[in-house]
Amino acid sequence: PRAHTPRARAYPNPNLDRLDPALIRPGRVDVIHEIGNATSFQMRQLFLNFYPQGGELAGDFVEAMDGAVTSMALLQSFFMLNRHSATKAIEQAPEFVAGLREARGPMQQRMSEAAVGSARQGA
Repeated sequence: PRAHTPRARAYPNPNLDRLDPALIRPGRVDVIHEIGNATSFQMRQLFLNFYPQGGELAGDFVEAMDGAVTSMALLQSFFMLNRHSATKAIEQAPEFVAGLREARGPMQQRMSEAAVGSARQGA
């Protein structure tokens, strides 16, 4: 017989009620934790993680986000695309927010396509 080995599994799903009850029955899933969207405080802290010298700009970034609803993962991807310049991240924020609000297609894919297009123009 095999010893019980504790395992951690993540079922990222915005609609818990759509999951098959067999997947989330007691004994299979013992803890359900909702990870919500980024708060203004989290946006500021993530900005400071990417741009440690940009302390005075963090508030400008949060303001430029204009209350946008986004995940921390998507925000991290945005910062990766603008990782060399805090100022550029602030300049690009309104376009990022507009894309979030339009919700035409997966935002991650659109950001990647924009980055590739930008790199081609710069080459």
